[in-house]
Amino acid sequence: LVDIRQFASLQCGFQLFPNELHCEYIPSESFNINVPNKYILIHAPNSWPVKTWDVNKWQELCNAINLPIVSVGKDCKTDNEWQYTCNKLKSVLDLTNKTNLDQLWHLCNNAEYVITTDSSILHLAGTTDTKIIYIAMGRDPQLTTPYRNGSQDYKLKIISNNCSWCTSNLQ
Repeated sequence: LVDIRQFASLQCGFQLFPNELHCEYIPSESFNINVPNKYILIHAPNSWPVKTWDVNKWQELCNAINLPIVSVGKDCKTDNEWQYTCNKLKSVLDLTNKTNLDQLWHLCNNAEYVITTDSSILHLAGTTDTKIIYIAMGRDPQLTTPYRNGSQDYKLKIISNNCSWCTSNLQ
């Protein structure tokens, strides 16, 4: 029920103000990936059921996009309760498991749009000036949407289920 940017500060005994909720990332590597000049970056994670958008909906979205699509993410197999894998989409340049954090930042920064759910890519894209389409599920988007230029609305479009059943809704 807490804004995710507050976790670390609350552990240290203080709370951040809205103007302190922005994040910055400064890559140490230059952009060196061969991608089209204009593209849409998609991160389609398969995560907790409450945060996962169906792979068929991702594919329908990809089919409707008229620009090249770059798909990113990482397959991580863990011993935790759930496993995180990226949905394999058709008709995309699949860079899953092929980038480091600096490269991902550059891909986000150079994309026409970044489209994702509540994922690490959402927050990394939030450190860029790129337009973001956030497919919000599972939590109220106000608790997870990046702060940029002093607001959560900057170059952001939220596609949401209105969160009437969200895990952050105690009603």
